[in-house]
Amino acid sequence: MQQRLLANFSTFSSKDFTHINRNWSHYPGLQFTFQFEEYLVDYLEVFRNYVRNHPLLPLSLTLVYCLSIVRVKAWMQYQPPYKLRVPLILWNAVLAIFSIMGSIRVLPELYWMITRQSFFASTCDDRFIDVSENETTTNQSMFQFQ
Repeated sequence: MQQRLLANFSTFSSKDFTHINRNWSHYPGLQFTFQFEEYLVDYLEVFRNYVRNHPLLPLSLTLVYCLSIVRVKAWMQYQPPYKLRVPLILWNAVLAIFSIMGSIRVLPELYWMITRQSFFASTCDDRFIDVSENETTTNQSMFQFQ
């Protein structure tokens, strides 16, 4: 099983992402795209090149984030508390909108897969990987930048 997954990944990672299939009929549960998804597809190669050229960026940002948490916590220990009720309400509203958009995107396809095939197929199906040589699916291209 592990070798099959690795074989699928190597097939997946060697795909040519310059010809992206925008035929949504491959995904019966997905009937539209958000505008930002079209933008991401249009500029996918730019994103991929950026990620390839900056391999240490995620590690660096994580390190800065962790250090800033420690430093701000130590600094705030002796400071009066801030009144953050409104910013926290706005932050939670943005998170709620993000979650709703994610649900709108994922749930129709998940429902279609579970009702037409099975729960196993919804998590283990490799139909997003097995495409022709010069054609790739949008889901592949969105989540495989490197």
